[in-house]
Amino acid sequence: MQYLIFDAAQDPTYKHDKTYGGASVGCWIKNQTAKSAILIAKGWIEDRGWVVLSLEEQYPVFEKDLEDNLEGKRYFEQALIDEEVFVFYTSPNREDE
Repeated sequence: MQYLIFDAAQDPTYKHDKTYGGASVGCWIKNQTAKSAILIAKGWIEDRGWVVLSLEEQYPVFEKDLEDNLEGKRYFEQALIDEEVFVFYTSPNREDE
């Protein structure tokens, strides 16, 4: 399993329900090389109206690595079923305040 974290911003040309200041996107990609995982994740994120700004982290992850991380283990197990899991951790748009 490849785990990646991207920094992303909403694409201003894409109609969104809400406006966010940005997002950190955790990606769980099953059975792919490091390069393929980047391409899959980047394409999925962009198809949903986000612009990938940077790849912050990427590393292989194994179930034994998640013994003390219940949230991570849940996403890992879901990716075993669905091949991919994407988790958006959004930040508020400060301009709206």
